[in-house]
Amino acid sequence: GLLVYLILIAFSAYQISNAKFLGRSPKDISAISKQIPNSKFQKLGQLEQLEIRSIRLALLSGYLSILVTNFFGFSVVPISLFFFLFPAMAAAIGDSILRPKDDTKNIEPGGKAIFPTQKLTILTVLSIMSYVLSRTAGYWYADLLYAKAKLENDSGNYTEGLKILTKVIDISPYEALYLNEVAQAKGNLAVVFVEQGETDMARKLAESALTDSTKAANLSAHDVNIKRERANLFTKLSSLDESYLVNAKETLAEAVALAPSDAKLFYNLALSYGRLGDYNKAIQ
Repeated sequence: GLLVYLILIAFSAYQISNAKFLGRSPKDISAISKQIPNSKFQKLGQLEQLEIRSIRLALLSGYLSILVTNFFGFSVVPISLFFFLFPAMAAAIGDSILRPKDDTKNIEPGGKAIFPTQKLTILTVLSIMSYVLSRTAGYWYADLLYAKAKLENDSGNYTEGLKILTKVIDISPYEALYLNEVAQAKGNLAVVFVEQGETDMARKLAESALTDSTKAANLSAHDVNIKRERANLFTKLSSLDESYLVNAKETLAEAVALAPSDAKLFYNLALSYGRLGDYNKAIQ
């Protein structure tokens, strides 16, 4: 990462320091003016050389100021944009692309040559950008749906929340946070069915909820919050099967090992021991 960053800086500085104006550098203008014995033209050539050098100095000074700002840690989005815009401006000042003078086969109506390698590069970059943007848009949409689903679950509309979460999982099936929310919604629905006396449906939902919870725990094995939520899920499902209380205790013990300074985890672990009848351990 650092090496690529330094190479980019070196290339950008080279690009700026060798920028041409209208396709000509000061050396080119000096050589032309020497060939024509005309004092007025030579003066114009000297002024143009001075102008090009001034543009180079201005761009290089601005770029160096950006590097200083980045070095001291004050980089923000506009500064990051200027980090790439300054070399782009240097390249856009004139035709800095090296190509044979007699190559006119690829000249476009605008007057600039586009070679097959350039076309391939442009196509590749556009394809990569399209893929990255589509993935980013997908993540954004998944987060939006997740927020809606969580709102439904918090309001007690578990069925509607699950419908939305199904779309979320289709977009991002390996996100532990999403899978955990699916597990919680299914667990809450299972409790509702237990209260309604529909035990068979409750068991199916409980098994499905635990499967999703296990996937979430495996994807993010050191996430204390997911372990906390998993323990709460086991506690909820204990109304269906009291053996889940043992699983809740074990999960909380794992969470305590990961976050030994979290007082709430110790409190919940004590409650789980109390539910199991081990009051001595609960007091400890």
